[in-house]
Amino acid sequence: SVELKSVLVVSLVRNIQNGKKSDFCNHIVQPDSCVNLLQFIGNLDGSREPGKCRVKEEIKEVFQINTKWDWISFCERVNKGERSLDAILCQDIDLKNEKCQVLYYEGSFDGKDNCIIDTASSLFYTLGKKGKIQNLHVKDTYITPKQQKGNLGGIVSRNKGSIIGCSVTGYLEGAYFVGGIAGFNEGEILNCINFSTIVSKATGKYHLWWKDYTEELYGAGGIAGFTGCPIMMELSNGNSAFIKNCINYGKITGKVLVGGVCGHLAGYGRRYHYEPITYDISYCKNYGSVLCETRYDEVRFGNAGGICGYDLAGTFYRCMNGAKVEFKEDTINRSK
Repeated sequence: SVELKSVLVVSLVRNIQNGKKSDFCNHIVQPDSCVNLLQFIGNLDGSREPGKCRVKEEIKEVFQINTKWDWISFCERVNKGERSLDAILCQDIDLKNEKCQVLYYEGSFDGKDNCIIDTASSLFYTLGKKGKIQNLHVKDTYITPKQQKGNLGGIVSRNKGSIIGCSVTGYLEGAYFVGGIAGFNEGEILNCINFSTIVSKATGKYHLWWKDYTEELYGAGGIAGFTGCPIMMELSNGNSAFIKNCINYGKITGKVLVGGVCGHLAGYGRRYHYEPITYDISYCKNYGSVLCETRYDEVRFGNAGGICGYDLAGTFYRCMNGAKVEFKEDTINRSK
């Protein structure tokens, strides 16, 4: 009966805990059940045989951040090789405009809806494909090209992973692609909000992919400066980059490619290689003013839009712009 088997199991467990692992095998009708149970409990107490399935798993370390010094320690450990070190932000911390940045991260970072205040650079320079950042809020950030060169984002400079439920307030001014959440996005950005002012001041030649492509690009977006597949050669691998359910309230200013949500969208990888189509930008809203400062550079005219400044075969779904889009005098509008 069920009751008898339950009594036998309880008795067997107690005897195993006391070092007697075979006394009750003869009382169980099905010997295989006894063997399986012994193996199961042996796994639980760590006495498993080589090659057997282990039930007890090792507990992965989660780094807890309570102070500025904890954040610095976390950065040091990741930058020295612990790229998959998981972490949680236990309370608000103030970095007091001290630059301390994670260079490459592939772990899981949970902000627990707490804030990191007064940052002097993107908190993470590159978020790898396995990386995830969620529920993190950056407050009163102030970053200029003197503090960080290259692509710039309030959370991540270059995103290849997932950023979920994050927000940024402050001022971000960069030399190339600048975005409230990510400067250069090749991953996923969901449920994020930008309140910060975004400025991209770069000038010079725009290097196209068919003419010795480099990353010397420039654009400004409320959520991301660039989103999509960075070069045509990567189309064969598809394109997983997208922005969904995000809102921008910050003022966006740029030289050539300027958008309320995204400055430059290269969505052609998704259109030709994904079935069914997942939209590149969906359910997004812009309430921040958009200003394009350049009439034209050496290659193209100024491009600006309430959602996206320049779109290269991207897809949009249920997006809305509620702010003014402007060009300086003599600027030609070629945006969508």
